[in-house]
Amino acid sequence: DGAAIAKFLHWIDEEAPKGDVDELKASDHLEALRRQNAELRDLSFDNELTPPHTFGAYQPELPLVEAVNPLRSEWQLMRPTLLAATLRTLAENRKFTPSVGIFETARVYLPRGLDDLPEERATLAIGLAGASQREGLYSPARPVDFFDVKGIVEAYLQRVGALEIDFQPVQHASLHPGRAAALRVRGKQVGLVGEVNPVVAERFGLPGGDRAAVAEIDLVALIDTGLAPVEFHPVSRFMPVEQDYAVVVAEDTPASEVVKAIEAGAGALLVGVRLFDIYRGPAIPEGSKSLAFRVTLEAPDRQLEEREVERVRGRIEAQLKRRVKGALRA
Repeated sequence: DGAAIAKFLHWIDEEAPKGDVDELKASDHLEALRRQNAELRDLSFDNELTPPHTFGAYQPELPLVEAVNPLRSEWQLMRPTLLAATLRTLAENRKFTPSVGIFETARVYLPRGLDDLPEERATLAIGLAGASQREGLYSPARPVDFFDVKGIVEAYLQRVGALEIDFQPVQHASLHPGRAAALRVRGKQVGLVGEVNPVVAERFGLPGGDRAAVAEIDLVALIDTGLAPVEFHPVSRFMPVEQDYAVVVAEDTPASEVVKAIEAGAGALLVGVRLFDIYRGPAIPEGSKSLAFRVTLEAPDRQLEEREVERVRGRIEAQLKRRVKGALRA
């Protein structure tokens, strides 16, 4: 809680002179700061603390902030991102453990003008490296991948109250092509998620062939989107209904768009939707893929009847056809 209070006092010192801080806004901001680190610690991550300087890891054409009196010559440039420090920390820890998961909340420094102080943006970085699942008696080891870090980001955002979370494909020089996404909340980009390009990972000292996944979130932009308060819903006394939907869509259709169509069709009865399989093969048209979702439906006041479930299925099918030109497999 001390870290959250320190960040809050710094925020007050910066924002109060502008005259737009009231008691409600201050209370909401402090609560959001308290939630940030607590949720990631609950997800079993280790917190890291790195100095606010670069490690000579940025392209020379990037606009960077220079420190006037650096303690060391290699600390002259202030970091514009936390990703370099995160990768360095992952590499150091991978020397001693087969699986690493870390996070850091700190500031990055963005230039404003020639004689202006830099903009300091509170930022969250998450890093994974090594094995996501260690070798067991009946299962092989599995390395971390894009979906591991994406799932962690989704869990974190849901816990802090982010609304309308979306991921869109993006190209980034440090991330693996086809395994990177821009994170959007309420239509505003607030971060990046992706697997690290193998060349970049190796240059930062990660073992050859090791896979690493990272995320970086602009916490200022995230809070500005408006975080919803935590809500509690009563547990239904009635059994939920689970159904599997195999949806055939074009190869370039994002799974997130299919989820939105399912949510629109299921409406208030939807409790959860989870992608559990992707199929490409001779049973479906060329240039298409089949996405299998497990959809959970539940009513708070009654047991759902078969005819209600069939109506929901019909609405989902209509939304899939209209929104993503998808069709249900028999």
